[in-house]
Amino acid sequence: MSKLKLYFLFIGLISTSLFGQSKAVKAAQDYRSEHEVEILKEYMDFLSLPNVATDTENIQRNVHYLKEAFKKRGVELEALTLPGEPNIPPVLFGELKAPHAQRTLIIYVHYDGQPADPKNWHHAPWTPD
Repeated sequence: MSKLKLYFLFIGLISTSLFGQSKAVKAAQDYRSEHEVEILKEYMDFLSLPNVATDTENIQRNVHYLKEAFKKRGVELEALTLPGEPNIPPVLFGELKAPHAQRTLIIYVHYDGQPADPKNWHHAPWTPD
């Protein structure tokens, strides 16, 4: 699944979890309106990182990027790796505790992908358009 599809899935999950909570929905909409340029820039920066699963160096750049992005939002991520398997991308795990929460929301971000064949693209694969 592409990062773009994951983004829309993430937005869908957030929207679904907020459905029926008009104050929360309004707050999320207001935040998005006030920060949309910043949000889009951050997303474009993320899309610019090559994320081929076998490219260990760039996968580590993705890990670092995600850890910093979540840290800005108050979530410390831990990179969980399989012992003796340096070529398998780590799973990133973090928690954001919410007082009086009634439900748990799990967000899965598939940040490692397959090689991109440039002949199938109208522009460079790691250059968001």
